Amino acid sequence: MAENDIQNSKTEDLDTIDTQTTTSDEQNESENTPEVSKSQDIQKIAKDTTQVVAKGVSSAFESATTAVAEGFQATKEVHNAAKETNSAKQELKQMQEHLAQDKQDLEHRDYVQSSFDQIIAEQEKIFAETAQVMSDQSTQVDLLTVKKNQLIQKLEQQKVDDEAKIKPYKEVAATAKGRLDDISKTISEAQRGVKNAEAQLKEVTEKRDAAVASANKALENSQARQLSLREELAGLKTDPAANHDAIVRIEEDLKSELARAEQAQKQVEELQNSFQSSLEMAQTHYWTQGKSLESSESSIDAARKDYEQKQQEYDAVVAEANARQRILSKDIEGLEEKIKTAKELFNEAADKHDEAQSVIDDAKEIHATPEITEQLRKSVNEQVININTKQLTLKELITGEKILRETTRGQRIGFIIVVLGMIAILASFVWLIFNW
Repeated sequence: MAENDIQNSKTEDLDTIDTQTTTSDEQNESENTPEVSKSQDIQKIAKDTTQVVAKGVSSAFESATTAVAEGFQATKEVHNAAKETNSAKQELKQMQEHLAQDKQDLEHRDYVQSSFDQIIAEQEKIFAETAQVMSDQSTQVDLLTVKKNQLIQKLEQQKVDDEAKIKPYKEVAATAKGRLDDISKTISEAQRGVKNAEAQLKEVTEKRDAAVASANKALENSQARQLSLREELAGLKTDPAANHDAIVRIEEDLKSELARAEQAQKQVEELQNSFQSSLEMAQTHYWTQGKSLESSESSIDAARKDYEQKQQEYDAVVAEANARQRILSKDIEGLEEKIKTAKELFNEAADKHDEAQSVIDDAKEIHATPEITEQLRKSVNEQVININTKQLTLKELITGEKILRETTRGQRIGFIIVVLGMIAILASFVWLIFNW
C-alpha cells in the first residue's frame, strides 16, 4: 500500500511537471520572451521538480521505515514466543523426570510396606549366610597363609642345603676345568716353542750352510786358479824361449794360491766346527720342545675326559636341587592361588553382607515412617495434576506460536528483504568508494 501511495504521488508530481512544462513552452512560443525570462522559468521548473522528488523520496523512506519496524517487531514477537515454548518444554520435561523418580520411590516404599516381613526374613538369612562364609574364608586364608610361610621357610632352607651339597661338586668341576685350561695353555706354549725352535734350527742351519758354501766357493776358486797356473807354468817350462822371470813369477803365484787354498780349507773346517755347537743346541731345543708338546697332547685327552665327567656330576646335582626347589615353589604358588580364591569369596560375601544390611536398614526405615510414604503419594498426585496443566499450557503456547508465525509471515519476509536490500546498498556504496 505504501508503494502505491509513492507511485501515485510520483505520477501526480510528474503530471504537474508536464503541465508546467507545456504551459511554459506555450508561453515561450506565443510571447517569444527574452533569454533572461527563459532562464528564470527553467530554474523554477527545476526547483519544483526537486521538491516533488524530495517529497516522493521522503514518503518512500517513511513507508520503508514503517515496514522495517513492523517486520522487526514481528520477528521479535515470534522469537519470544518460540523461547517461551521451549522454556515450557524444558520445565515439562523436568517435571516428568521428577515425577518418574517419585513414582519409582513410591512403588518401592509400597512394596516394602506390603512385603516387610518377607524382605526382613530373606535379607537376615542372606546376612547370616554371608557372615558364615566370611568367617570360613577368613579362617581359610589364615591357615593357608601359615602353610605358605612354612613352605617359604622350607624352600629357603632347601636352598641352603642344596648349596652346601653342590659346593664340593662345583669346586671339583672348577679344579678339573682349571687343569684342562692349564694343559691347553701348556700345549699352546709348547706349540709356540716348537715353532720357535724349528725357526731357530732353520736359521742356524741356513747360516752355517751359507758360510760353508762361501768358504768352499773360495776354495774352489783357488783350486781353479792353481790349475790354471800349473798349466801356464808347464807350458813355460817346455818352451825354450820362455823368460825365466816369468817362470819365477808364476811359481810364486802358485805358492801364494796354494797358501790361500790351504787357508780356505782350514776356514771350511773351522766354520763347520763353530756352527756344530749352535746347531746341536738348536736341535736339542727343538727336540725338547717337541717332547714337551707330545707330553701335553697325550695328557689333555685325559684332562678333558676328567673335566667332562666332573661337570656332568655337578650338573646332575644342580638339576636335582632345582627339581626339589621347583616342587616347593609350585606348592607355594598353589597355596597363593587358594589364598587369592578365598579372599575373592570373602569379598563377594562381604559385598552381599553389606547389601543385605543396607536392604534391612532401608526396609526398617520405610516401615517406621508410613507418613513419608503418604506424603510422597500426595506429592505424586499433585505432580500429575501439575503436569497435565503444564501440558495444556504448552499446547496453547505451541498453537499461539504457530498462529503468530502464520500471521506475521509477510511482515517478517518484508523485514528480511529490506535488511538484505540495505546491506546490498551499503555494500555497493562501499564498493564505489574504494573503486571510483
